Amino acid sequence: MRNVKKRGALNLYYPPYNPMKGAGRRQHQQLLIQTGNYNGRYSSDLIQHHLPGLFEHMRESGNRRVAPVRLFESSFSNVKDYDVFDTAMEWIMTRLELYLRGRGQLGPFQPFPDDKNRLFDIKDKLEMEFDYFYRTGDDSMIEPSLQYILHLFQMIGHILECDQGCGASGILHAEFVNTALQFVPYFSSDPSSMMSLITAVSKISGYNNGVMERLVNQLGPYERRDLRDTAYAMFKKGDLVATQLLYHVI
Repeated sequence: MRNVKKRGALNLYYPPYNPMKGAGRRQHQQLLIQTGNYNGRYSSDLIQHHLPGLFEHMRESGNRRVAPVRLFESSFSNVKDYDVFDTAMEWIMTRLELYLRGRGQLGPFQPFPDDKNRLFDIKDKLEMEFDYFYRTGDDSMIEPSLQYILHLFQMIGHILECDQGCGASGILHAEFVNTALQFVPYFSSDPSSMMSLITAVSKISGYNNGVMERLVNQLGPYERRDLRDTAYAMFKKGDLVATQLLYHVI
């Protein structure tokens, strides 16, 4: 008889011998994290510290190997979400590799080569598109790129959410916020997109006022005014993030 325990919508199979039983307490086991773009082996201590929710899932299930997409795909709205999820997980796991190598938190765009960080390529591509727009007036390439980046930040925030997702260590959370700060100038002229970015990034901190304030402080006076107007319109519809912005940040 198989021992099955329900956790939310998941049916987790518990083998008679649970190889994860001592992980995080006495043993330093190797765990395999599989995504569409990136597979890597990590110590149980590293995963427990930086992605505590994912670690708990693996310990409860008794599996040393996990494909995180299986934990989140029920929330996907279309096929494109799979690609965005893979890119988001790739960013998260390559950050953990940096921490493992002892490089620590040196900012989201490190002063040394980091060829595994696809946000480098995404930011470079966006800058070229803006340069093309300034030269030609053609902004047809910018909007799809901005929407993809926004979707990517929303996905990372969804993955790192403490209650429903994998959780995040302080250093990973800080790097996520610092990375978002680098993209604020591209969203600042569109208050609706700026609201979406603030919501995505502050979500994993429980909508912390300090995180919101850091993002808002990157805006100029006219951009803050437009954001305030948008937040007020959303506040009248009962939006909690807009309420917090109006009362504590803007």
